[in-house]
Amino acid sequence: QQDASACMIDSQNFYLVQQIADLLEKKLDLKVKDHGMWRIQCLIHDMIEEKKDITNNKEKEKIHLA
Repeated sequence: QQDASACMIDSQNFYLVQQIADLLEKKLDLKVKDHGMWRIQCLIHDMIEEKKDITNNKEKEKIHLA
């Protein structure tokens, strides 16, 4: 379960979240409300965390093989 604060729309990603919401509206005729913005932010957060985990695992493998 995620920490709720981790998925708050932060200023760092707000513009990206807004761009994604705009694309969803333009391309799929979907209206993104506040809860939708939160869900987009959570997706971004999850993907960043996954990227960190993958990078850390690769580094651990390099150390292990050395």
